[in-house]
Amino acid sequence: MNDSDFVAAAKNKVVFVDGWLYRDYKDFEKHAASIRKIFTPLPKYTEQVEEVINRCMQLGDTIIGVHIRRGDYKTYNNGKWFYEDDVYYKKMNALKQQLEAEGKKCVFLICSNEKINKNNYPGLPIVTEDRHFIVDLYALSRCHYLIGPQVPLPCGHLSTEKHHYWP
Repeated sequence: MNDSDFVAAAKNKVVFVDGWLYRDYKDFEKHAASIRKIFTPLPKYTEQVEEVINRCMQLGDTIIGVHIRRGDYKTYNNGKWFYEDDVYYKKMNALKQQLEAEGKKCVFLICSNEKINKNNYPGLPIVTEDRHFIVDLYALSRCHYLIGPQVPLPCGHLSTEKHHYWP
């Protein structure tokens, strides 16, 4: 957006910009306060996020967000990134054991686009319920760790010590 040709064209006509890889770091920084204001959820959602996080913290000191995305993943790329509960359970259990060995008390915040059967996660402290997707997304952003399937993105996958993915 800072290219002189683009700026000249934008001054003379309406320009639409979109795309997964679109980035304008210079203007993101310049307009950071406005962007944050636009993306700040309404109080009715932030209050629900606080309630969810507080409920989690009553059960443990380390919140692990689990994004179980099914819907479109069942058919996307022939279901390559679709996993049943038993796979999530095994991965969650393994991470719980690893973090408990470090002295952490884990709780899992499961967010999904479908109802979760809590019986499929025996022995794991979980918090899950039907919530608005905005509450789920912002609650996930407050977790200490996030786990889920690795989905290749055009720019590569996210990988930090706080994100655990599996193929």
